[in-house]
Amino acid sequence: MAVALLVTLVVTPARAASAAAVNAVAASSPSLLDDLPRLTPGERAGHSSSFDRTGGNDDSTGGLYRDAHGDRVLLDVAGAGVVHRMWFTGIDESKQLRVYFDGEAAPRLSMSLWELFRAGRAPFAAPLVANQDTSSGGYVSYVPLPFARSILITLTDYGVGYFNIDYSRSPPGTAVASWTGSEDLTALRTLWSTNGAQLPASGSTNAATVDVAAGSTATVYDADGPAQVSRLTLRPDQLSGAAAG
Repeated sequence: MAVALLVTLVVTPARAASAAAVNAVAASSPSLLDDLPRLTPGERAGHSSSFDRTGGNDDSTGGLYRDAHGDRVLLDVAGAGVVHRMWFTGIDESKQLRVYFDGEAAPRLSMSLWELFRAGRAPFAAPLVANQDTSSGGYVSYVPLPFARSILITLTDYGVGYFNIDYSRSPPGTAVASWTGSEDLTALRTLWSTNGAQLPASGSTNAATVDVAAGSTATVYDADGPAQVSRLTLRPDQLSGAAAG
């Protein structure tokens, strides 16, 4: 049996983790999804979730502590940084999410989960925000929430439910402007809207059809110099021989 494969590779020149590329991610406006995992040297990634603090398996009741209002504290971080992602499921949409920036007494962001994930109120709108009907079953926001000195995220008592919050802390001395809600997220929205379609300006596409006999190998691409393969597509074109029948 021989298999004909149509192979397409997208190849881009190797990129150093330059300050410009890394800082673009910190500003939540990367030029490619490839940049999302990049961290500025000295930056630290963090995560908070509803895992069972007793060591058991009741991961729907966790939280850091309760604040003076009786709300559950989901995240309490000192220093500068950015909250990149919030995810919830199994929680009543009427519950109020409050976000306090830089030690402020009043929350700068206060919305019910319904308002946050269903109302389409800027900046919390698709494609950066999805609810359980438009996602795989949870509520998720990729609207970045930068903070200069600290951030505190709380939710009114919700009984049981699950949450995950991903953030990064900037190196000491980094100047970060705290969230106002008026940030220009055009580049980030475009990035998410064109997921899978965008190519780097310096990239090249290489397509080839190769016949691969049983037990044999075939070279589909061979090049010199530093580069990275950012996409690889394999499509069986046809079968020949006994298996074809």
